[in-house]
Amino acid sequence: MPLNIQERSQKVLQCLCQKTQQSLRSIAAATGIPKSSVHRHLRTIKQRQRYPESHLWETKEGGDWLRLLVFGVIYCFGIKGGIGSESLSAFFRLLHLEERIGCSAQCLERTGSTGQRANHRLWTSPSRSKSWRATYWHLRGG
Repeated sequence: MPLNIQERSQKVLQCLCQKTQQSLRSIAAATGIPKSSVHRHLRTIKQRQRYPESHLWETKEGGDWLRLLVFGVIYCFGIKGGIGSESLSAFFRLLHLEERIGCSAQCLERTGSTGQRANHRLWTSPSRSKSWRATYWHLRGG
């Protein structure tokens, strides 16, 4: 199965962490990614390293946590709390996440409306089981 962009970027970064001074050709050979793609990933990684905490989001665990944070904020504050997309956008920019996520107000509005539709379908689905509801409430701490 082919790697997605994030997995390819992480693979390039892992290769760099093993030995910092490497040529594009050696990184491409070690990762199995074309040299032009390695160059593009290196350029992107360098652009995203504007803040001291930026390296955290390059790892799989950091990316997973960031995704959870973003969707949690959008769901809890945007969808459930009614906080506007402009305020959410300002919040994400204060956390220096503009290099990692689409945090413009328009992008967050699209994400929020997609989340609302998915949430509505989930809760109104006749196939939803009692065990699923119990799991959901347990995860929410309810």
